[in-house]
Amino acid sequence: SDSKLAFITLTGNRDYGISLLDMKTRTVTRLIDYTNSEQHNSRISHNGRWIAYVSNETGQQEVWLEPLPQTGQRLRITQTGGRHPVWSPDDATLYFDRGDQMFKVEIAQNPLRISDQRPLPISGFQQGDLRRQFDLMPDGKQFLMLFPVP
Repeated sequence: SDSKLAFITLTGNRDYGISLLDMKTRTVTRLIDYTNSEQHNSRISHNGRWIAYVSNETGQQEVWLEPLPQTGQRLRITQTGGRHPVWSPDDATLYFDRGDQMFKVEIAQNPLRISDQRPLPISGFQQGDLRRQFDLMPDGKQFLMLFPVP
C-alpha cells in the first residue's frame, strides 16, 4: 500500500541480504545484511510496521522480527528453526514452517507481545529450502499447499 518492495541481494556465495525499494522515489535502502550469512524470505506486515524474515546467522534458519522503520530492536521468533514467515491479514498472527509442519505465533503490537509458538494441524506438505511454496488465502483462514500424491 505504500509502494515499497522488499527483495534479496547476493554478495558472494550464499551471503544474502534484504533491501527495500521505494517505488515512488526509486531509492533503495539496505535493511538487513549480516556478513557471511543468509537473510531472506522477508514479509512486511500489512500495516507496514514490521518485517519478518529468515536468517541463518545462528547456524540454522530462524524467523526474526524487526520494526519498520528500524530502531535497532530485533526479536528472534523461533529458537529451534523456522522458515517462510507469512502474516495474517490483520497482522495478529505470523505463520511459518519447520520441516514439514506449520506453526504460528500470536503478535500483539501495542505493547509488543509474542506468544509461544504453536504447531498447526498441517504437516506432510512439500516445501523447498529457500522459496516458499505455500500461501495463506486472503481470508486468513486457509492455506494453499502442495502435498505428495501417494
